[in-house]
Amino acid sequence: MKRMSVSLCLSFILFFSIIGMNNTIQASASHHNGHFMYDKELIYEQANELGISTENKDTHVIVKEIFEKRILKKAESLQIDTEGKDLDVIAKEVKEVMLKKQAEELGIATENKDLKQLNNEVRIAQINKLAKEMNITTKNRKSEDIALEIHDKLVLQSAEKLKLDTKGKTTKELLSEIVTEHRKEAKDQKLFPFNKNAVHFFNPSKGAFYKLLQ
Repeated sequence: MKRMSVSLCLSFILFFSIIGMNNTIQASASHHNGHFMYDKELIYEQANELGISTENKDTHVIVKEIFEKRILKKAESLQIDTEGKDLDVIAKEVKEVMLKKQAEELGIATENKDLKQLNNEVRIAQINKLAKEMNITTKNRKSEDIALEIHDKLVLQSAEKLKLDTKGKTTKELLSEIVTEHRKEAKDQKLFPFNKNAVHFFNPSKGAFYKLLQ
């Protein structure tokens, strides 16, 4: 079976984190200035859980192997035939099935829509749904701005529950502290970014996806 390229793998990681599949590795990487930065300890932890060797491997390679294994497992659970197919083809099929399922759950019609349009509608619907649950205004606002406010609020909520000192700290600093210094406690309590709310948000200042840790 042909393996996926790193760039293609990362593009699918971005997609699957939006729709909630890639829960174990989506927050192990953050997207900043067009480059992916990894928390090696988190990556190794996930690799070990999946029985993937990390010895003498670059972090990008390990992330790719984690994702490839999860894609195959997901394809199996969705009863997608993988025989003789390249991994990128399998990933695209998984993506399509999951996206349509997610759209259905959100009450979004899928007929006569390509995956790009459907993907966008699902993303916006998920952001608006979460915003409503958190009492965040969405009227006349861009989804990127809404997502950023959701992100900041979720980080602050986690910091408060962990009783962290938030004075003078940015949400980026708090998120880093949660992930690196209080990961076990946050995971045990299922706090952001280790819960179902760990979805993609946009970083408007960079014009790129803001990749959350999980």
